[in-house]
Amino acid sequence: VFAFDINLDKIFFLHKKKNPEFNAIPKYPPVLRDISFIIPNEYKLAEIKEEIFKVNRKLIKKVIVFDEYTDKSIKNGYRSLTFNLILSSDTKTLTDEFVNGLIQKIIKKLQTRFNIEMR
Repeated sequence: VFAFDINLDKIFFLHKKKNPEFNAIPKYPPVLRDISFIIPNEYKLAEIKEEIFKVNRKLIKKVIVFDEYTDKSIKNGYRSLTFNLILSSDTKTLTDEFVNGLIQKIIKKLQTRFNIEMR
């Protein structure tokens, strides 16, 4: 036999404190792309993300690191990173051709700045 006491006043108080957050539904669909590359360990994630955003701050909405690893198959002093990019425009639907061009600009910028190798 178990017994317990629940203080509903505290639960309702905590529930009332939170204001709901609403975001407008985007008019145009977002585009998600992943890029994977090998990069020297000396570079910080924040530096890499900032360089990606610099390519087009208006269209690149989020840059998320979802995989990072080192392995004996990767050169010593290097690591593998995979980023998920969320791209979206407030004025038009982004075409594959346009997005592919943007991804190529990102890759060139990272190759120049960080000496990355694509996976």
